[in-house]
Amino acid sequence: MEIKSRYRLIGAFMLAVIGLGFGFVYWLQNAGGVSDRLSYHIRFMDTVGGLQVGAPVTFDGINVGEVTGLSVDADDPHIILVTIGIARTTPLRADTTVKIDFQGLTGSAAVSLTGGSANLPKLNTMASPPILTAGGSAGQGLTDMARQVLGRLDKLFGDNSADLHETIVNLKNFSGALSKNSGKIDTILSGLEKTFAAPAKPVMAIYELNAPTNFPAVKQPPQAQLVVNDLTPLLIWDTQQILLKPAQGTVQAIENAQWGDSVPKLVQEKIIQSFENAHYTGAVSRPIGQLAADYQLIIDLRAFDVALSPSPHAEIEFTAKILSSDGKIVGARDFRAEAPAQSTDAVGATAALNTAFGKIATDLVNWTAPLVFVNKPATKAKPVEGDIGP
Repeated sequence: MEIKSRYRLIGAFMLAVIGLGFGFVYWLQNAGGVSDRLSYHIRFMDTVGGLQVGAPVTFDGINVGEVTGLSVDADDPHIILVTIGIARTTPLRADTTVKIDFQGLTGSAAVSLTGGSANLPKLNTMASPPILTAGGSAGQGLTDMARQVLGRLDKLFGDNSADLHETIVNLKNFSGALSKNSGKIDTILSGLEKTFAAPAKPVMAIYELNAPTNFPAVKQPPQAQLVVNDLTPLLIWDTQQILLKPAQGTVQAIENAQWGDSVPKLVQEKIIQSFENAHYTGAVSRPIGQLAADYQLIIDLRAFDVALSPSPHAEIEFTAKILSSDGKIVGARDFRAEAPAQSTDAVGATAALNTAFGKIATDLVNWTAPLVFVNKPATKAKPVEGDIGP
């Protein structure tokens, strides 16, 4: 009984496998799409190089089937018959165009069906099978097209060989003439460059301001600390330009010349250097951090130019105030110095301004020293509330 049961199970399994096989064949014929396809013959009057059985068939770029057969017409060896199987719903018309297309530059060949007029009836599917006729160049491959193009180029060059030879000879003669006269050509090009090129911009001359050095020796060491604050100028003097004053209320800059720094910073630095030249090196400096000195020197710059009227002369003017650490003004004075200018160019103007600055800086040091450094008790450097800056 046990053996018979096993045979029954094996038989049942085999019947199930056979049933699945039949079911697959039925699906393939119906749901799988074979029965939904129609076969068409396409007549090509030219080569179909590269086309193979199984190649895709597209309609307006959509894959609708594949090539199922290739043969030569028995009655006319110039006609190639290509059999395709495409979806039944593909809307072929009598004017649907057929050609061989290639998928990518080096891809395989495929049959391409394109459009058709919507007002024309669908292709008669009652024929066995329906026949499409491709155009004369529908099967022309890339190789054939390249061969035709090369043939046309060869004919073009052949027909114009004499002209091409003459052109090449002329080019050779022209290049030889250029080679022999290369020196003259360089001279001509150099002349054109000089004629039409923009003139070179002159090099900017940089000038320095000198601090005076002729000071008497200090009899006793300074007893206080002095800070020279940043100068407060009018906007017109906050520049590196060397300025001329043709008339009152007007200024102009000397071309291609300038100071090494802006006038306010340059004057501040040279005033500090003047105090150092007067042997107050350890007692004077520019503002540093939050440390407060015993005194501050505040300078408002009023003029720093070369006036042209009534005769060229340098003029420098500023107001100086000395503030103590408690915010009181212990001294204030207007300073002015002039010096004649030998010329109004950059050299003459800067020389005159240096002479005038030597005078005014010497006066400033000699006026400040008795008020700050002589017999003044030194105080510890400390932050000052309400410090008056520039």
